[in-house]
Formats: sequence, structure tokens, C-alpha cells
Amino acid sequence: MNTSITSTGPVKRTKVSATAGWEDLVAATLALLVVSSVYADGWAHLNVPGLESFFTPWHAALYTSFAGLAGWVGWLGWRHGRSALPRLDAFPPGYGLAAAGIAVFAAGGVGDMLWHMAFGVEAGIDALLSPTHLMLLVGGVLLITAPLRSAADRGGAPRGAGALAVAVSLAATAALAMFFLSYQSVFVEAAATVPLTTIPEGEPGHLEAEMPVMVGLGSYLITSVAILVTILLARRLVPALPAGAVTVSVAAVALLSASLAEFEYGEAAVGAVVGAAFAEALTRSRALAGWVDEASLLGGALPVGMWAGQLIGLEFSHEVRWSVELWAGVILLSALVGVAVAAIALPSRRRSTAAT
Repeated sequence: MNTSITSTGPVKRTKVSATAGWEDLVAATLALLVVSSVYADGWAHLNVPGLESFFTPWHAALYTSFAGLAGWVGWLGWRHGRSALPRLDAFPPGYGLAAAGIAVFAAGGVGDMLWHMAFGVEAGIDALLSPTHLMLLVGGVLLITAPLRSAADRGGAPRGAGALAVAVSLAATAALAMFFLSYQSVFVEAAATVPLTTIPEGEPGHLEAEMPVMVGLGSYLITSVAILVTILLARRLVPALPAGAVTVSVAAVALLSASLAEFEYGEAAVGAVVGAAFAEALTRSRALAGWVDEASLLGGALPVGMWAGQLIGLEFSHEVRWSVELWAGVILLSALVGVAVAAIALPSRRRSTAAT
């Protein structure tokens, strides 16, 4: 029996039981609802003129969904702990940091209200860099990744409701991360529909002419890295990610991001999801398992699948006006960056074997 000594004497510690897969799935579903509310609020900031108050329907939806998730986490702590343990220890494995995330998110919400009252409501890129909004990001990540940590604590390949919880939690995390980079999202602004204006090097206006394409190229790279880093970090926690988790994550990022622009580039977003599904199927190919590390294959294949599909969808709905050098080059460059990110994010199999 474990005991701890306090000023009032020893306190019995009862082992906190782990959550069931269905409990993680409820948490993950509520987390996705919170993130969807974040995007709804972002849509309002971009598309509703004269939004000058903290008290809006979109903020109400956001904080109501947060209250629902916070309440569920609190109920899990009561159900699985039921003892005089220190606060974070009273929560099931994986949910202690979620409890801390609730406190950070709540503090950020109060701070955001005071910030808006003092400085007004942001309407552009400044909204994504507001200190109180970044505080909400930190608290949100701690909160919505609880099902991933819970699955990591259980070990092994998640199954049934637990597997679905991992996929949904990962999708919510990727979408939340990309929301705060939406000013560099290819799903919000389709840079490939703007042709390159060529002005000779050294001539006036050369940099200004190429700036839209430069920003567009950067958007492909940043979006690739944001999605891949989220997936690879989750893979470190849960090495056996369930089938479809990668595709679901890309779908959450692509479709929720496209909603910010009222689905003007919806076909391109759907194309990216289809391409991601092909890429994920390739990474699970047994024929390639002995030839290429799965993480490296994912790092290279996912950007190729996403951006080939996105550009095909964009061509059908609008028209890709980049030259072949630009659109083919950005696909290849994204793949090379993806392989590099995978190599950095995950230790090599040989190194891991040597360490054991």
C-alpha cells in the first residue's frame, strides 16, 4: 500500500484506474467539437463585419463546448480516482495534463475577454498572435491530446473505440495547430491560382512581383510541416496509429481550414484528402515495409499525395496558373522537407536497437 505523509497524517493512495476506450472516444469527440467551434469563431472574425464584442454566438459555442469537455474530464477524475489524492494524480492516466489544460484555457478565456474590452476585437492576422489566444492554444492542446496520452499509457495497438478515439484526438490536434497558422494555409488562400509575374532581377518591382508566389510556396511547406509534425509526435506516443488516422487528420485540417474561406476552394481540399488516403495506404504497404522506414515513407508520400490531389482539385474548380516548374517543384520540395522532418522527429531503427 502506498501512503503519503501530510500535516494531518498519512493519506491512503488508491490506484487510479485507466479509462475505457469509449470514455476516450467521448473525450475525443468533445475535443473535435471544441476545435470546430474555434474555426466557427475564426470564420466569424473573417466574414462578419463590425464584430466588436466578446459576447457573440460563436464565443458562446466555443466556451460551451469547452465546458462540456472540461466537465467530462472532471467526471473521469471523479469516476476513476475517488480518493484523497493530489489533484492531478486523481485523474486517470493521460488526463492529468488535461486538467492543467482546463485551468490554462479558462485563464486564457478570462484574459481574452479583458483583452477585447481593453483593446477591441482583432479582425486579421493579429487575432492569431494575440497572447490570450496563444494561451488558449496551449490549454487546448493539453486538453484535447488526453486520449492520445491515455492510449500511450495502455500500450499496444489501440482497438475498437480506443482506436477511433486516437484518430479523432489526432485530427482535433492537427486542426487546432493549423488554425493558428491559417494565414499560411493553402486551404484558405489558393496561391497557385495567381500566375508568376516576371520582372528581371534588379529591376524595380522584382521582389513585389514574385512575393505572392513566394508566400504561396511557403504556405505549402508550412502546411506540410504542421501536419507531419503533429502526426509524427502522435506516432511517438502511439507507434501503432490506427488505419485511417492520417487521412482523418488531413480531412480535419483541410475541410475546417476551407470553411474559413466559405469553401471557395472546397474541391481542392477534398482532393488533398483523397491524395492523403492514397499516401497512407502506400505507407502501410507490406511490400515496402522491408525497404523504407514507415516514418520516412510517410514524410515523403503524404505531401506528394496531399498536394497532387489539392492541385488537381484546384485545376478542376478554378485553374492552376503556376508553371510546371513551380507546381511540380513545390510537390517535390515538400516531400524532401517531409522526409527531413521524419528523420528528425523519430530516431532511426538502428539507433533504437543499439540503445536497447
